[in-house]
Amino acid sequence: MRSELHWIIIPTKLSNIMYHVIQFSKKEKRAYDDVRLVCTNENPLFILWKRNHETIGYYHEGKSDVLKPGYELDKDGSLHINKFSYTHEGEYVCIYNNGRVEEIQQHNIKTVVTPINPTPSIVGCSEPLDCTFNVTSSGYLTCLIEGVLPIVYPKWIHDEYISSRIAFSRPQLIVRNVGSLFNIYLTTYYEITTDLGYESETDEDWQAYDVTASCSVNYEVLGQHKTDVTLRLQKRTSVVTEDRIRKRFGANNNWLCVIPVTVLSVIMIIILGFSKWRNGKAGNGTCVSKKTSGAENNYKNNGEDNPAMTIDV
Repeated sequence: MRSELHWIIIPTKLSNIMYHVIQFSKKEKRAYDDVRLVCTNENPLFILWKRNHETIGYYHEGKSDVLKPGYELDKDGSLHINKFSYTHEGEYVCIYNNGRVEEIQQHNIKTVVTPINPTPSIVGCSEPLDCTFNVTSSGYLTCLIEGVLPIVYPKWIHDEYISSRIAFSRPQLIVRNVGSLFNIYLTTYYEITTDLGYESETDEDWQAYDVTASCSVNYEVLGQHKTDVTLRLQKRTSVVTEDRIRKRFGANNNWLCVIPVTVLSVIMIIILGFSKWRNGKAGNGTCVSKKTSGAENNYKNNGEDNPAMTIDV
């Protein structure tokens, strides 16, 4: 039995879809053109065509009959698929007899729809060609492939030289039907390994700490395509010195000394004011009059403070 594999590659475009029939002839056909499958170059006495084990038609001694719509048989026994569409995908088998021996010719036709942009898209990235995220040491990444057939299986990968810096886990693949095609979403959890000097106290110590991750997919016909994303993790050092503090505040560090003096002055004013207010309140309380001499009364009447008033406790 001889077997041939045929690819019908269909780029997803809104109009003028092209069917590329990859077989020995390397012919290119437009949408819904006919596809011709050859059984044999000999002059067979009998030919039987089947698709997925179901009889399509047969040819015997110059007469032919087609049992399924959408197909035709040529005089040489070739099978014509009229206006090829997704529904014609499958395994076609031709059984023929030339009077000496019976042979089988097999054709596997697979429909492959390639996306307009075969490289995966990174969800949340506004610049596909220069995708950078400011991230923490862990989180989620999602990539998307739109308008593809059959289903493909992307994966998140990293460069080998940073294999110890980032790890992926808990992948989740979501497949959504869009007509006859599929949209593929792959979400994964990532963790970035940091060193002990990651934390710091001052914003000026922030440094770019980049890790590259890639969403990669292998197409049966187009091969591998991938999209890179830069995960920008802020890195700090843990050492805080007097020089760094002086550098941070610069010439404005004099106000550090002014603040305590000002606060102390305000506190003293409040205390003195409270003391005067308290003495004033005491003058209005229950008091005991003390017999005073004329000199003392003169002292009082001269507008001086009265030393004779005492609080009765």
